[in-house]
Amino acid sequence: MISKGAIKKAIVLDDLPANVVATQHFFVLSVKPEKPLLPAFLAFYLNSDPVKKWVEAHSSGSYQSSLNRSTLLNLPLSTIDLEQQQLIIEAEQSIKNEISLHQQLIKARLNQLEDIATKIWGE
Repeated sequence: MISKGAIKKAIVLDDLPANVVATQHFFVLSVKPEKPLLPAFLAFYLNSDPVKKWVEAHSSGSYQSSLNRSTLLNLPLSTIDLEQQQLIIEAEQSIKNEISLHQQLIKARLNQLEDIATKIWGE
């Protein structure tokens, strides 16, 4: 999770080499086995609007917003079972796929308009 700057965002990184070190601008989060959270669900949760508002309210600094470790540790975590977490992850991915398809369709339609304008201009 990005800890400094205007945008705090969590991402899931898989298959990292063992010798990777995070800089002071990032937090590396891990989940305790007794509180099972899927990494993708944790990223979804951390990137949700309510959590973003909580993080913003609890970040320090006026020029460059910064989130410290102790504040992040106080973040309330949702306790839902793994099956519900998986359903949320699948829904998020489905929505992202739909958005991508719509964006592709919009781009194709705009290209059609550009083609029409080019043909008209060429006449």
